[in-house]
Amino acid sequence: MEIKLGYYPNLKVCFTGFVSSVKIATPIEIEIEDEMFLLKQSTFTKSYKKVDLKTLLNDMIAGKIQFDSVDADLGAFRITNVTPLQVLDELKKTYFLDCFVQN
Repeated sequence: MEIKLGYYPNLKVCFTGFVSSVKIATPIEIEIEDEMFLLKQSTFTKSYKKVDLKTLLNDMIAGKIQFDSVDADLGAFRITNVTPLQVLDELKKTYFLDCFVQN
């Protein structure tokens, strides 16, 4: 989905994302999310004796969205039936690694 603003024919794309829900009410409410929406759609389970951040991200989100990351050794890491977004949240809490979507 794209949201464009401006006056025809000079419309500019200000947001690209996904419709996550529609609430039928007056007025109608449409919730939209950025690329992170894709990281909520599946769960992941894996155990590593030793893993680096790039390997972990590749295993979880390769093919869903493009990413770039710092070189970071995470040591032993276990993931049990959680979404990639939940793993990113845990990386932020435990290792102080921030994640964001650009463009």
